[in-house]
Amino acid sequence: VEGTKNCYITGYEAGELAAKISLVLENGKRSDGRNHIGHLAVGHVAEKLKMIYLALVEGNQ
Repeated sequence: VEGTKNCYITGYEAGELAAKISLVLENGKRSDGRNHIGHLAVGHVAEKLKMIYLALVEGNQ
């Protein structure tokens, strides 16, 4: 989340959540969060899991 525009982390309290939602709505701009989560795309995660699996298999031989 760090460095993501128009994005906030809040606790579970309604007032805190409402305040952050208000900030986003007042700003009126979109978040650039998609630019920050590319590493979580299915293909990237699958490739990482495959590499971990292969390393484990090779280590057990």
